[in-house]
Amino acid sequence: MKDVKIDTITQAFLNYCSEDTDPRTMFVLKKMVEHLHAFAIETQLSHSEWMRGLEFMYQAGEISTPERNEFVLASDVTGLSSLVDMIGSQHEGTSSSVLGP
Repeated sequence: MKDVKIDTITQAFLNYCSEDTDPRTMFVLKKMVEHLHAFAIETQLSHSEWMRGLEFMYQAGEISTPERNEFVLASDVTGLSSLVDMIGSQHEGTSSSVLGP
């Protein structure tokens, strides 16, 4: 990527994505990158903070097993698992939960 600046890096990344990518996957990936880049800009993320975040993910991967997925646990404790469940269960009836109805 050449001539990339803070306000053009997101689009520069998206320009490298394959046009053969499933449209929904591309939409989700685009939104994820837009939000990650906006987060870094909004928080003025430092290099050391970025490295701590990468180290957290690395360590979570290192101790994950098929029976103990630390990324699922991180999703649970941040409320993301419940939020995705709520989004996917928007119908009348009893409240949903990652533990059951």
